[in-house]
Amino acid sequence: MKPRFCIWSILTITHAQVLEEWSETGQTPNVTYTIGDDVITQADSAGIHHIIYDGHGSTRQLTDHPATGLASATDNYSYDAYGVLLQPDAAASQKPGFTPKQTTNLLYAGEYFDANAQHYYNRARWYNPLNGRFNRTDPYAGSPHDPQSLHKYLYCHANPVNMADPSGNLSVLKTVAITSIVLTLCATLIPIGGGIIVAYRAGVSPSEFWREFTSWETWAEALIAIGFGALTTASVKWIALKLGIRAFSMFGLIMSVYSVIKSAELTKGMLTGQFRDEDIAHFLAVMTATIVLTVAVGFVLTKYNQYYSETKRAQARGRQNQTQVLKEMGLDENRARVITHEGASVPDSLTDNLIVEVKDRKNVSLTRQLRIQTQGANGRNTVLVTGMFTDVSGPAQRAFHTVVRRPDLGPHTEIIVLQMVKSVALNKLFWEFEEDY
Repeated sequence: MKPRFCIWSILTITHAQVLEEWSETGQTPNVTYTIGDDVITQADSAGIHHIIYDGHGSTRQLTDHPATGLASATDNYSYDAYGVLLQPDAAASQKPGFTPKQTTNLLYAGEYFDANAQHYYNRARWYNPLNGRFNRTDPYAGSPHDPQSLHKYLYCHANPVNMADPSGNLSVLKTVAITSIVLTLCATLIPIGGGIIVAYRAGVSPSEFWREFTSWETWAEALIAIGFGALTTASVKWIALKLGIRAFSMFGLIMSVYSVIKSAELTKGMLTGQFRDEDIAHFLAVMTATIVLTVAVGFVLTKYNQYYSETKRAQARGRQNQTQVLKEMGLDENRARVITHEGASVPDSLTDNLIVEVKDRKNVSLTRQLRIQTQGANGRNTVLVTGMFTDVSGPAQRAFHTVVRRPDLGPHTEIIVLQMVKSVALNKLFWEFEEDY
């Protein structure tokens, strides 16, 4: 018979939960759940069981509900990282990976497990713990700066120990992060909106605002505010990371909620006349300066993160290409050092008559590393393998006996073309500027 479910969804819990389970023709529910912030107990024909969760939200024990005396554990559950129920060897050997019907259907991460489908119900999608994948594609397109998000079926960014995904769309940590961002925006926009209303009522002119905005006191206050915020965030991050990634996310959410409350109080004070009219222009100027500095710092940090990520990817690509080049040349990777008076260096390949260094880069100059390898060759031939469009400095070319150019190394052709287009466009602007002035 097909089961029927009564779904319970209120504002006090994050996601909808099953309240009752019915058979297709039943007149009374087969299972009834008691729900608070999460499911607390389940009642069925076997009696009432209390559900005991671990820190990840997975069901670890069921206890009975005696009329008198202490409760005792009736069922115990253990899981691997992705939610496969760990069973005794005898049961596991009969059907490896198969999870039979349990006393409760709420198992890994507290989610509903369908024993017939062998999948977990995560609302938007069903989750298969055996392969760590959802049964349908993720509606979110993903971000190139977050490669794990580009996988359409992956569960919790392949990090199920620290994350959970009860919605089937966003992990709890991502939901908390998005909520924190929205609250932070609200904490910024609410007082600015209140300040604009009060400024309009008080007749504050744009020139007054501009005078305050361009004063050094305004920018000093904004810098102090940002510095204090950065110091506080760094301290909280250090403490929270000692406790775990979830604690850090929750700290951020709590700080965001507190910011919204304080900004609402501030806005209420402005609208009820607790601020002098002449202070409103200064307040709006400081808030605007703080936003400008925050955006500027965020832009710099984002660019740095992109540069750091691209550098790491380039290093990984360089190591891969280095291995491929040496393989094609019939050479082995080297671990021995070449030593001179300047120090020691490890070439990519070292034989009795050959030193090979592979450089998958945009530019190659005669660095200390290359000087040691070429000066300490001791009669060996030195070979530099680099890209077709790599800019190799004169001293570097003269230091090596042979420079081998390969099209699969160094900057790609389209990058060179873009650089040429940019240079020509700039030169054209410069020529026009000289002709006009």
